[in-house]
Amino acid sequence: MKCIICNSNMNTPIYEYKDPDKYEMSMGVKGRTWFKCECGHYQQFHMYPLDSLTDIYDHIYRSTEFRGKTLKESFDDIMSITDSENNQRVLFFCNIFPVKWKVWDIGAGIGVFPYKLQKEGYKVVCHELGQNSIQHLKNLGLRVKDNYKADITTLIHVLEHIEDPVGFLSQLAGTVYIEVPDAEEFEYRDILDDEFNSCHLHFFNEQGLRNVMNLAGFKVGGVKKIRYVDRDLARLTMWGREEEHNVTDKR
Repeated sequence: MKCIICNSNMNTPIYEYKDPDKYEMSMGVKGRTWFKCECGHYQQFHMYPLDSLTDIYDHIYRSTEFRGKTLKESFDDIMSITDSENNQRVLFFCNIFPVKWKVWDIGAGIGVFPYKLQKEGYKVVCHELGQNSIQHLKNLGLRVKDNYKADITTLIHVLEHIEDPVGFLSQLAGTVYIEVPDAEEFEYRDILDDEFNSCHLHFFNEQGLRNVMNLAGFKVGGVKKIRYVDRDLARLTMWGREEEHNVTDKR
């Protein structure tokens, strides 16, 4: 088993899960182990083809039966929090990037981030999987497209779900803005916590995410690390622009 960042053999198992989590149970699979590389990157290996798990995003991942509430209810819950993680994220984003920029938000989820950006004046287009999610985003007044030539592509809690993050980012152009769970969570959170669920294939530290961006052809422009003490969550945000020698019209 090779590290996707430094290509070293990953020989340090952190935890082997004997029982399936709720995501695996919904897809009828089980068997996974977290490994830590000497470079600091955490990677999860599964005993089954990942395709059998990733199908969850099309039908189950955000369904009412699975989450216990509708997409609109989840959206309203977060929007009702005055000093939410999302509000802080949007405020930080607005302080860095011009409002005139076009934004393509991949993995828009329940829409709280793109919705707030659109309210701030950004021209936003979303990308999502599953017809229920797509219809929900449209009901919020958001546009949804499979491709969009934007000034900046945002990936909020998406890259940790991607099997090949370097290859994925290599397909993008312009400026990218990424937020992921910080690998430091392994130092203090319970290994059975949902943060380490079967859908999260990677946990990045700062250097690891830098390396991923560089390998994908992006020059890092800035980094932000934040710890939400009330919920014991750590977040790593990084943004950067495609290097000039790598600029092509990828869309």
